[in-house]
Amino acid sequence: MDNKATKWLDLAFKGQVSYTRNEGSQDNSVQRDAVSLTHPVLLAFVSRPSEAKYNADGSLNTNVSPMTKGDSPISRLSPDSYLTEVGTLRGTGNASAQIRFTDYLSFKTTNAIEYTLLKGFQYISPLSSDGARQNGTGAASQQ
Repeated sequence: MDNKATKWLDLAFKGQVSYTRNEGSQDNSVQRDAVSLTHPVLLAFVSRPSEAKYNADGSLNTNVSPMTKGDSPISRLSPDSYLTEVGTLRGTGNASAQIRFTDYLSFKTTNAIEYTLLKGFQYISPLSSDGARQNGTGAASQQ
């Protein structure tokens, strides 16, 4: 919003608010010094190609990757097994004032503010090999 308050004073106010939400599975990036066999790409390499993806009852076959104690590449990508959510609220605003002393001389000041709020949530199912050790796990954070 721009406003010519007087013949010699101009005021301006601007603001913006945004919110984004991202959801996905974990990529095991926290395991810097080790290779995790529960990463979906590695699971695909160690899975038995002769095993069916699904059991006769329609449930996921957890015996396709014998080295990982019950994970399959499909279950690893399912939000029911592993879920990471991140929400970002961001607000920015600025205000400026310009004083015109003459046609050739003016003074302008601008001030701005930014506010960012991050909220995170992680879930690991107790039915997965990573979650079985802890009987499932979940964590929420806010910054």
